[in-house]
Amino acid sequence: MRACFIGAEVTDFDHVPDGMSTTQFSGGQYVIVDCRGDTQEEAAAGVGEAIGFLSQWLPEHGYAEGDACFACSDEKAPRPPFVEQVYIKIEKRNHQ
Repeated sequence: MRACFIGAEVTDFDHVPDGMSTTQFSGGQYVIVDCRGDTQEEAAAGVGEAIGFLSQWLPEHGYAEGDACFACSDEKAPRPPFVEQVYIKIEKRNHQ
């Protein structure tokens, strides 16, 4: 099961507005894919395609998906193109 959320990076959790929850992403190695489109909708549609691609790419290259997967964009980036970045934590698979 995958979840979608919108987030903002903060320096501490002391002043997070009511109605918002907090989380921290674990450190480690992440593979990042840029999803580009002429519209925000096109870029967002690329997120699902990127996750599908990476779900096949990871095991083919000796990796397993770690405990974090998310997409984000830079709201201050010039547009077009619209860009959503998909981050998936990767871990080396244990070969038995």
